[in-house]
Amino acid sequence: RNKLACQRVLEHPAIYMPDVIGTSDDFESTLEEWGLGFIKPQFGALGQGVQAVKPQMRIPPFLPGVVPNRLEPTILQRGISPPSGWAGMSVRQLMQKDIGGSWIARTAVLRRSRKESVVNVSRGAEAVPALDFLPSETIHEIERQSFVACSILDKESKGQYNVEFGLDFVIDPDYKPWLIEVNSRPRGRLENLAMTDPDRFLTEHQSACVQPIRYLASLCR
Repeated sequence: RNKLACQRVLEHPAIYMPDVIGTSDDFESTLEEWGLGFIKPQFGALGQGVQAVKPQMRIPPFLPGVVPNRLEPTILQRGISPPSGWAGMSVRQLMQKDIGGSWIARTAVLRRSRKESVVNVSRGAEAVPALDFLPSETIHEIERQSFVACSILDKESKGQYNVEFGLDFVIDPDYKPWLIEVNSRPRGRLENLAMTDPDRFLTEHQSACVQPIRYLASLCR
């Protein structure tokens, strides 16, 4: 839930993450240095409240969060430019635990837009299978970083109760993936793939829906 604290835990040489700061007094000077950034509420807002910002733009120190009528501290993340021809491109990698406690990497979902830099399905971004449109090296790198991140989070307090994570990666002009956040209660973007291509993805989507229950049941034996 705490995006800033999660970033600090995951800052590891094997994971590529854009810099993030949470001190509002430093927003202006830092953004001048970066040239492009994204702001979001520190405790998340289901994709709402995320905005692209550039130097000279006013950055509010607080943003609406997921709880109605409640403001949360703003965090500023360094912007990663997308591949040529796109306004924004990101990948949701769903990771789930099997009944033995090992992590499963589900089919990654690519979200892309030619108009919006904040690529979110709720904002109209297109959701397609990442493996159909991204280089295989990019897919492998996303999975590699995802397994490392999940391993790190498992070492935190009560890590055995980690059931699933939705890891969000942005894609840069060289198709290198950068991990921008981890969601502990991810909406399964596999649902979008299952609706558009049920022959390929309906069975996996259904399996992903019940996998958390299977894992939690295994802990009760």
